[in-house]
Amino acid sequence: MSKYFILFKTLVAENLNLGSLFKIKSKRKTTVLIFSILLFLVILGSIFAMVYGMASILKEINAVELLFSMALLGGTFITFMSVLTKSNDYLFKSKDGDQLFSFPLKNSTIVLAKFSLLTVLSYISFAVLYIPVMIVYPMFVAVPWTYYPASIIVYLLTPLVFIVIGSLIAYLLGLIFINFKYKNALAIFGYMVMLVGIFTFNMLATTPESIGNAFGVMGVIAKYMFPLEWAIRIINGEWIWFIPFFLINALSVVVFILVTLKYYKRVFLKINQQQRSNVFKDEHINVEKKGIIRVLLAREFKKYFSFPAYVMNTIMSPLMSIIMTVVLYLQLRNAVDGPSVEFITLILVAINAFIGGMSPTTSVSLSLEGKEFWILKSSPIKPASVFIAKILMNVILFGVGSVVVAVILFAFMGLNILSSTLVLITLLLSVLFASMAGILANLLLPKMNFDQPIKVVKQSMSVLVSMVVGLIATALAAGLGFIGFKNTQNIDITLGSAIAVYILLSLIVGLVLKYIGPKLYRKLEA
Repeated sequence: MSKYFILFKTLVAENLNLGSLFKIKSKRKTTVLIFSILLFLVILGSIFAMVYGMASILKEINAVELLFSMALLGGTFITFMSVLTKSNDYLFKSKDGDQLFSFPLKNSTIVLAKFSLLTVLSYISFAVLYIPVMIVYPMFVAVPWTYYPASIIVYLLTPLVFIVIGSLIAYLLGLIFINFKYKNALAIFGYMVMLVGIFTFNMLATTPESIGNAFGVMGVIAKYMFPLEWAIRIINGEWIWFIPFFLINALSVVVFILVTLKYYKRVFLKINQQQRSNVFKDEHINVEKKGIIRVLLAREFKKYFSFPAYVMNTIMSPLMSIIMTVVLYLQLRNAVDGPSVEFITLILVAINAFIGGMSPTTSVSLSLEGKEFWILKSSPIKPASVFIAKILMNVILFGVGSVVVAVILFAFMGLNILSSTLVLITLLLSVLFASMAGILANLLLPKMNFDQPIKVVKQSMSVLVSMVVGLIATALAAGLGFIGFKNTQNIDITLGSAIAVYILLSLIVGLVLKYIGPKLYRKLEA
């Protein structure tokens, strides 16, 4: 058992990148910890506020009990999708797999440790919605004394069967599409359709009636997903349902682990052999017939679309911008005595600028080079050319969304050509700044050693830093702009001041990249 705990602790430290935290100098470590805690509190507060608002609306229609249907259905959905995308990486892939099997460890120890890691990460995903609902629910409904013990038991058991189902489906899909040429495109398309649907659903459900109908649908779905129906009954004090609820979750885990143990080493070696056969398939960087920036840009797009998790973590931002702009227009077009068109436009521009800076591809693009970074570093290509290509890719991806938003505002909000042009310039400059800040953050906080790209995309400090920098830049531009609008009531002057802020910030980051960036680039090691 001691070997299990040692291996589990090692896997947690490796996957959560805790080792790098202890290598940081004391002052910087304190800053990182404070920043991480503040970011966690902001996210947690936002979720609590959202849940409390939903509960208040549901109380108006006497349907607060549907809140737990949302928590269980939403939590299990997040958990299931997380497991579907991560289980193969955590269970069957490892950069040190050969070394792992050379240790005096039983297969059962390895499987249990890896499954425990996947379970802990799934608990975190499940807690995002479940814990806030568990705390908010008693504020609106009288609950039995068994409420909190029952809620904790439900929290610990509910994700298990979905972890097993998600892992099995992920493994089967991996086998089916292991040699499928367009498997990444298929995965990206599927995730995109799902996420766009969820985001649109949330944007449209804004009235008590629409939210009540939406939660009613969730309640019906949860009822037919019998483990969730049993969980709700247990929370309400009907403990007779605990026995089947416990059995279905516990037995699914036991059966899954026993089956995995029987075939684990064979599956592990097969998947990792396929993974190694795909390493270093990068084409030789040939710049004789094409311009260097063009070649590097094509290489960036090819690498970008080869990682579905990378795509889904970034491409949702421009899609969210477009959907949100259309939905807000549809909701505000018939408003009586609402804010002016100019003020609504400025709000939409500020929101779109913030979204555009949330997840720039540049914040992890250097880290994702990984073991192939030596190809770039040893080639006669200047660091500036690499920076420009990576920045251009993000500007192109997010710039398309900015153009669409500007066209929507021009067509629907009745803006003149000058105002629409200033809107477009503001959004493009916000994207440019976010792109430059992202690559600078990646130079300062690289994560070059990894076994799976998803860990770089989801667990890099550079992603969080670039997100916060984008938020600060948007706050500066929006704050100055709205002060100007309050005094002048002129949208063009307001947008002009925001443009000036982004130009100034972009120049500062650009100078840092020009004079310090190459030195940081040469220090990077795969």
